[in-house]
Amino acid sequence: MKIRIPESIRSRLERIAKADGVSIDSFVANVLSQRVAFEDINSYVQERGRRGSAAQLLELLDKAPDAEPEPSDRIIKKGEQGGDGDAEEAV
Repeated sequence: MKIRIPESIRSRLERIAKADGVSIDSFVANVLSQRVAFEDINSYVQERGRRGSAAQLLELLDKAPDAEPEPSDRIIKKGEQGGDGDAEEAV
């Protein structure tokens, strides 16, 4: 397959591919593979979303235990200390 790429983009591709230690063909194939995978995942998530409902989500959440999250799963609020005593960045 041949594609036409503007020179400004081609020169950037060459620099990026060289920095990654791969050919332009390999770099472009990798980028395209990632994009195709993203589209596959996006389609899957949208399809799953269409099959669900807010009522199903609430029913599922009702089954979750009422417990504090593990320290590594906590969302640290601005100014709060993390589990290791270090101040964490606000989320």
